[in-house]
Amino acid sequence: MSNINFNDPKFNNISKEKKILLSQLIQELQTMPSSNSIGYLMALNSKLKSQGIKFTDSEMNILYEALASNMTSKDKQKFSLLKRLIR
Repeated sequence: MSNINFNDPKFNNISKEKKILLSQLIQELQTMPSSNSIGYLMALNSKLKSQGIKFTDSEMNILYEALASNMTSKDKQKFSLLKRLIR
């Protein structure tokens, strides 16, 4: 996964708190085997919902685009499945 440049203008409307949370999430995902990432993200999605933390569709699309930018075709296919599961 790529590092995300949160200074990019498309991230201007995302709160500082969400940027910090996303940065931590990305760091965790970068250190784990890709086979564990789907389960991890599913559990994280449930946890965030239970805490009342929500991301708009626009915020998620920006994040997905940034995350997928340097993925292999195989990883993009897995990521596409993941996106459908957590929406």
